[in-house]
Amino acid sequence: MRPGAELRFATDIDDNAGWTLARLLRSPHFIWAPESASDWQDPWRGWPGTRYEAKALREGRKPAYFTFRRNQAPVAQGPNGPPAA
Repeated sequence: MRPGAELRFATDIDDNAGWTLARLLRSPHFIWAPESASDWQDPWRGWPGTRYEAKALREGRKPAYFTFRRNQAPVAQGPNGPPAA
């Protein structure tokens, strides 16, 4: 991902939300900077939703909508050279 790109992740499974959040918060390559709870509790503007999301809402599960931004940290070069652009 290029610096400044957004990584969006939505889930209605609490374990998936926690797992993803924990790993991306530890990553030196991503920033998560919500300004309020609605930043991750409300869907993104223009988000069409999915049938799985509709089912989760009907069943009382509340989805999480995370937006992470790729920062400027360089990505380590692997044994086969730099990652493909």
